[in-house]
Amino acid sequence: MNSPLFHFAVYPSQLDAFKTKAELLSTSISDECSIKKLSAFKRNDYLAMALGYKGHPDLVESAKFRVESDQYIPLIIFSNESLRQSIAEVFADKVAGISVKQISIICQKLEKKKTGMLVINDLQISLGSHRLMNTKPS
Repeated sequence: MNSPLFHFAVYPSQLDAFKTKAELLSTSISDECSIKKLSAFKRNDYLAMALGYKGHPDLVESAKFRVESDQYIPLIIFSNESLRQSIAEVFADKVAGISVKQISIICQKLEKKKTGMLVINDLQISLGSHRLMNTKPS
């Protein structure tokens, strides 16, 4: 298993999205591979390891040091091929009965579902990724 040589930066504003993505990944693995859904602890830890951290607590602690540089951008991890490979390797290593290829395919499906991309004959068309802004006066 090849771990990333660096930590993929996760910011405080992205911590909830991180947990959501870990849950989506775990649910997809469970559904597609007919295995029991991973506990929140395991799925968060495994995904954090795939992003180059010792575990989820290390990711959360590292995020605390990125408060000032946090730009409140969406957390996008499944569209990065090297991250997808790392995720596939970590989960295949940690969860019995699943392969790197299965996890990689699941990550690709999640990427297509969650990035606002429409795939037509391998042509990706962006449907828009505008940030919503608070329009209420302060």
